Amino acid sequence: MSNPFSDPGQAAPATNTTPVHQFRLPPETRDYRPQYNHLRQYLLPDVEGTGADKGYTRVTTGAKTLDDTAGLERWKLRSVMRGLKSNPHLLEDIDLYADPWEVNKDLERAADNMAKVREGQDKMSRATLDAELHRIANDALVRSGF
Repeated sequence: MSNPFSDPGQAAPATNTTPVHQFRLPPETRDYRPQYNHLRQYLLPDVEGTGADKGYTRVTTGAKTLDDTAGLERWKLRSVMRGLKSNPHLLEDIDLYADPWEVNKDLERAADNMAKVREGQDKMSRATLDAELHRIANDALVRSGF
């Protein structure tokens, strides 16, 4: 007995129709239809002039990697956790058993307080950095004889 799946019993569809329902397609408007390799990369002539086609990754593939924000989101969460661990007093006024809108208001207030604390730390570290740079500049001037 022959294999019933070896011959589908119909001819291959024409190139200007859809494969399943044989709907007619509009005529091709492009002069060039790109070729692809097994990795779905464009096959283009090699830039080194060997004459062979070489697969090149699409630019959009690289752009999609730059759009990936998963690492940034994890960094933000780590920063929030680090801030809450170092400033636990920010969570003292939050009642998680209150109404959800009250909890959200309390969390917003805590986030605002955290931002103020962070600004204060930044100002203090900038002031310390300024003082240190001033000291280094003074030492350099003293050593040079000014």
